[in-house]
Amino acid sequence: MSGAAGPARALLGKALGLSPAAIADDATVHDLEQWDSLGHMRLVAAIEAETGTILSAEQILALSSLPDVVRILTRSGK
Repeated sequence: MSGAAGPARALLGKALGLSPAAIADDATVHDLEQWDSLGHMRLVAAIEAETGTILSAEQILALSSLPDVVRILTRSGK
């Protein structure tokens, strides 16, 4: 995984209340019990705060894994 995995993992961990070390490189919404609907919205809010952008409905619906978080942060230059 790219160099953005560390910041993405930290952001996901903070949003879900998990240690970043507990999040695998290929973690998905199905792997993390804390990634429920409320956790998803916390993650969206965290990404938007970090990037200074508003995610589209399509991006929010497609967000389902750590690699997805990495992609969003990379595209935003974070």
